[in-house]
Amino acid sequence: MFKVARAALVRIAAINSGYKNVVKNPDKFCHGFGMFQYDIQFFDGDKDYFIDEKWATWKGTLSRGMSELTAQTKALYGAGKKSLTHDESVYVAIAYNQGAKRTKANMATRKFKQGFKDDQGVFYGEHIDSNLKATKGLWP
Repeated sequence: MFKVARAALVRIAAINSGYKNVVKNPDKFCHGFGMFQYDIQFFDGDKDYFIDEKWATWKGTLSRGMSELTAQTKALYGAGKKSLTHDESVYVAIAYNQGAKRTKANMATRKFKQGFKDDQGVFYGEHIDSNLKATKGLWP
């Protein structure tokens, strides 16, 4: 897996100058794969996704992303959930970022101030909330 992860970093560095220094270190490699940045920590449970480079295709990365979102929805709201409210959608995204157990435990107290916190102090959940609101009305 290291060879795949290292090769991915080299490929990214070739098109993104932000990686030009880190790629010089031969021990560095990618940790997130595909558009949805599926983490290398899940390698043991999904070897084909990484080894077969399914993350490098839209079909592969979308399929993995949908599987993850479906699993997080089930973990938060149970099986059979057919649609989500705005807030439920934000919580599913937060669960994708940090896990359903942690998200569920903090929904009442932290609301959308959950997940990764950026340099400006804005949480992942707050970004998702803003982005979903910005896209409201773009589709039926």
